[in-house]
Amino acid sequence: MKCTNGGIVSLDAFMHSNGYAKNVNDHCHCMRKANDISSMVVILCMDDMPVINENKGEVGALRGKLHDNFDIKDIQP
Repeated sequence: MKCTNGGIVSLDAFMHSNGYAKNVNDHCHCMRKANDISSMVVILCMDDMPVINENKGEVGALRGKLHDNFDIKDIQP
């Protein structure tokens, strides 16, 4: 992903600053606990990045932050 704000920001730094932690066994798998019953999962696989969460608002918020910081193409189902 290309950074759109003129600086060099890695996806790892971006995810960490937004409360996501990498899975210790699979560094392409990030997770953030939203509350006691909900979690957000982000998986980086080659050039795709599925975001998994039942709350569409949280997915939309992450999508917006990614668009603000990186040059990405959003393909929704």
